[in-house]
Amino acid sequence: PHLFTELKALTKIRDEIAIRNQQLTHYNELKKKMEDEILDYEKINEPLREMTVSYRVPSINDYVNLKYKQLNLHRQFAVWKRKVQIAERELRLRRTEANRYPERIIHPWKSLKNPDMRLLKIYEKLDEQRTPLSSPQKMMVLNLKDTPIKSIAI
Repeated sequence: PHLFTELKALTKIRDEIAIRNQQLTHYNELKKKMEDEILDYEKINEPLREMTVSYRVPSINDYVNLKYKQLNLHRQFAVWKRKVQIAERELRLRRTEANRYPERIIHPWKSLKNPDMRLLKIYEKLDEQRTPLSSPQKMMVLNLKDTPIKSIAI
């Protein structure tokens, strides 16, 4: 009986040794696979690591200056947009005034303090011909070489 217990213990120990050897080989294979994967990932990560090392972040002052310039551009854009709107309104107003009262715009000499008589004669000629003066495109070109005007007192 004592011999059987010793043999059972011996077989049990041999089985445990075999199991431990299998586990050891299994873990060695896993270790080898992990080392290979680590090498592969290091090859992949090396360019990324170089990029992170060589990457230079701009200073905070540069960022603040850039934001300030951007804000200024937005403000200038808004100001110019408003100026364009005002100019368009002014243009529309002038066009309607030119259509309603063409002599105010086309004949500025009527508002002169001491108009020259030759200018008034030219104005009378225009009235006689009944030229439509509703827009500057239809304005007549007069030859003023015949009537020299030296000076006009304003």
